[in-house]
Amino acid sequence: MVIDGGSLSRIKARSAWHMTRGTGFTLLELLVVLAIMVIAVAAFPLALDRVLPGRRVRAATEHLVTVIRHAEIQSIALDEPQRLSVTELTSRVSSSTHIEASRPGGEPLRALVIYPDGSTNGARFVVSDDGDRSTLTVSEITGRIDVGTR
Repeated sequence: MVIDGGSLSRIKARSAWHMTRGTGFTLLELLVVLAIMVIAVAAFPLALDRVLPGRRVRAATEHLVTVIRHAEIQSIALDEPQRLSVTELTSRVSSSTHIEASRPGGEPLRALVIYPDGSTNGARFVVSDDGDRSTLTVSEITGRIDVGTR
């Protein structure tokens, strides 16, 4: 087999083109990657919506615990009972988050009273938002706060 000069230069040119082409990305490859990124970014808010109600319930429950603990500290420091109205306890939560407050027996709670010895009048708070739910119970005798989720 004999290779003439023209054939040899075409082979060299073709192999040079293949060598330089392998180092970059084609426009089609870049467009495919961009399309995948757009789909991922578009799906992110949908995933975030599923997570947010649970996060709002946790934030509202943590807020309740913080306000009650602060009132316990105030009660001990001032040596007088601290009265927390239910509206005060449930303020600063998301409008979609619902908080039910009741006494341990089930009757409605108007205010949580915390005494200097650590005892309270007892309370049960149910925090819910779009199917997510958390229960916060304040013991009458010890003032202990128990948080449960379901």
